[in-house]
Amino acid sequence: MKRRELIKEVLRSALRTGRYMALGSMDGILASMGAVLSVASRGGTLHDAVASGLSVAVALALSNGFGSYLGEKIEELREMRELERRMVMERGGLEHTRVHDMAKIRIYTSVVSHGGSSFAASMVPILTVVAVGDPRTGLVPCVIVSGLTLFLLGLYLGKLCEDRGKRLVFRGLEAAGIGGFVGLITNLIGAH
Repeated sequence: MKRRELIKEVLRSALRTGRYMALGSMDGILASMGAVLSVASRGGTLHDAVASGLSVAVALALSNGFGSYLGEKIEELREMRELERRMVMERGGLEHTRVHDMAKIRIYTSVVSHGGSSFAASMVPILTVVAVGDPRTGLVPCVIVSGLTLFLLGLYLGKLCEDRGKRLVFRGLEAAGIGGFVGLITNLIGAH
């Protein structure tokens, strides 16, 4: 598979990976919200809050992306080695085959979806505070917008596991509740 085809397939596949996108999004919102709230509760400036949030967003995106790369690569290699054993092939016998190409696509897809969604979702709390213009005044709107986004993310997760009705709403409330807990803890830590 040529590099250009590989890139196109990775991007297409990344859009279909709900699990990594959900995990990355939740990480992104919670981490950057924690950073922004901590700075705001200490009386920091808008610049401080944005810089802190962006630092966390970049670090988290890279961490999640590289973590997914390493984890998925190990898993894909393990599965390829097992398949080679079953097919009574030499180690590395599946390299440069369609099986190998598909494994690469799954590895890179996890990187793009997990790291990319972490960064994108990190922007929710940051942009909320930027829109308000002041971190102290933006505390409540930041928590509300982040909580609403987490609720919607919880609904999405519920849809992934085919929840309906009350169970689906519970998934949304569960995600928003986790956001509220993280917001409370980071605000308390920042205030001291």
